[in-house]
Amino acid sequence: MSTRDEVIEFLDSAQQARARKLSFELRLTEVRAQAERMTKAMSPTPPGGGSDGSGQELIWAALADETTRYVEELKACGDVIDMVDNFIDSLKLPLIHREVLRLRHCNGLKWKQVQLMVRKVGYWYSEKYLWEMHRVAMEEAVLEFDHVPESDKQKMAELTKGFKDQREGFKDRRYKKNRDPILGEDKEAEKGEEEAND
Repeated sequence: MSTRDEVIEFLDSAQQARARKLSFELRLTEVRAQAERMTKAMSPTPPGGGSDGSGQELIWAALADETTRYVEELKACGDVIDMVDNFIDSLKLPLIHREVLRLRHCNGLKWKQVQLMVRKVGYWYSEKYLWEMHRVAMEEAVLEFDHVPESDKQKMAELTKGFKDQREGFKDRRYKKNRDPILGEDKEAEKGEEEAND
């Protein structure tokens, strides 16, 4: 992988972190709401304060485990976003060049959307000019990336490993969904062959 590709992967990781952060925030809200509903539906603890290890205690213990996991994931996502933001801010570039990098990679905007965003703050640049600004910004980012300590690169690799694992897991699930559970054959491929034979 070239240094430029490494920089692009590094910058894009902030966009993935934002998406994951939102997903975990929603899941955390859902788990808390579910625990509240289940707790309200349960009968109160028997007189004497005794507990047989079931009921509300188990629900809240499960909630605590889920909450801990989601909070850890949220912190990891926040660390990725902060690391990328700090890297972009450290680049010796005009503010608008850094914002083009941020909008394009961290926010995942298309070029037309980037153009609309910079126009909102008074920069009436053409898409072609924005591409040139992005090229200049990427050259500076590649040079600066060589000076990033290896410890920071290693930390980023560890933080973003979960992103790659999640993408691979999604691909595997999508592949398995298209396979016949008994024969193990690809149903989509089989369907294509049938259509070709008709």
